[in-house]
Amino acid sequence: MGERAGARGAPASTRGVEELGKDDVVLELVEEAGLRRWRRRTGAGTGAGAGRRGRGEAVGGDGLPGSDLASLLHDDRLRHCLAGKRGCCVIGRWVVRGFAGGLTGLVREYDREQVANEGLCWVAGDGPEALRPVTRESLPEAAGGGRVDRVLLLVHGTFSRTASPVEGFGPEFLRWARTHYRAVLGFDHWTLSKTPLENAEMLVEQLRILDPRLLEGRRLDLVTHSRGGLVGRAFCELLERATAVRTLVFLGTPNCGTDLANPEHWGAMADVLVNLTGLDHANLFGRLAGLLAQLAVRAGEKRIPGLLAQNPLMAEVKDSFLHALQQADASKGGVRYGVVTAEFEPSPLIPNLRSLWQAAKSAGVDTVLDRFFAEANDLVVNTSHAWCIDQSAPRSRELPAFLPPGRVLAFVPPDTELALPAQVQRVISRGVHHCNLFSQKATQDCLREWLLAG
Repeated sequence: MGERAGARGAPASTRGVEELGKDDVVLELVEEAGLRRWRRRTGAGTGAGAGRRGRGEAVGGDGLPGSDLASLLHDDRLRHCLAGKRGCCVIGRWVVRGFAGGLTGLVREYDREQVANEGLCWVAGDGPEALRPVTRESLPEAAGGGRVDRVLLLVHGTFSRTASPVEGFGPEFLRWARTHYRAVLGFDHWTLSKTPLENAEMLVEQLRILDPRLLEGRRLDLVTHSRGGLVGRAFCELLERATAVRTLVFLGTPNCGTDLANPEHWGAMADVLVNLTGLDHANLFGRLAGLLAQLAVRAGEKRIPGLLAQNPLMAEVKDSFLHALQQADASKGGVRYGVVTAEFEPSPLIPNLRSLWQAAKSAGVDTVLDRFFAEANDLVVNTSHAWCIDQSAPRSRELPAFLPPGRVLAFVPPDTELALPAQVQRVISRGVHHCNLFSQKATQDCLREWLLAG
């Protein structure tokens, strides 16, 4: 679990404590009262015996900046609602040291770990093992005996790669796609150290090298996930390549930003997501938790372009990526849009966290957990932000005029309080979240319909 949680740096157990500098930070993943959370210790405060595996009492002030989970766990007014009352088990420890280039170097390492080589790849078969480098010589001229000259392009999200949507869609959908398209391609790209606009610029160059005809005549259909949708929009709206695109589908895309990218929320989100690491087979939640924990103790959002571009507060800042995107007019490009979004209720999976939050509310204790439970989200992106194309979050009760309600699919739990725009397609489900949108039958049925429509 410790390794999978995604924090980078040397495990503290492999180094003597005398090696820790005064500016080093030790991050510990601990389990306490039935919950997991991140605990921080500075080099100066990590003497012999501190934080030994399986031992040690936590204190309320040792939590991540921006998260009050540690203090809540040690509030005598609230502990009665939790199964475990005392003790703290250390699951893993990491020393967080500076990388060459500071935080920029750190996020580049994360990017390089996910995507060794950026560029287009060919989905030549039914699973991730079938991904191939694509060249002009290897690209099929047409699908199904020359019936179709269009290409389906998959654009992955933050902290991911093309293998994730390929695995999520599964063999049946991929076989359908290869039957109806000249080819199915993916775009592997760095998502933290680059902006979506930089990604889109690379995409233009990659397509020009592969086949310049793909940049005209609406030969592209894009299916994008999460931040990948912002890459697709930058391609169409900021680089004015909309005439190349026939359909652009967003799966869980933060079209007007996501609270996850607001640095005020990093500590709280790291503590919440680390309790959900078993939910996602691709372990995005665990890796995000580890990254957010490090960012919370190091700070420096302006040096993380891929996250800054998704911070909803930046929509009001001139010259920012999100401001430029929201000022563009998506309706002018003639692109047909589709949106898939979800609200996920984590309470059944982390009942202790929900109980702690409810007890805090009853006791009149303000908590940052309110930010997580107060607004509908899919664990990574605010649910309603997915359809806010060219509009701000306060307007989320309505769809953009150019987005038909029949091309919006929302997965919501039966007891949702989310006000969906009128006539959007609704599927009642408690189990759909940011990382399993691909595999849902309703998602794939809608994609077939939207992509093949007239």
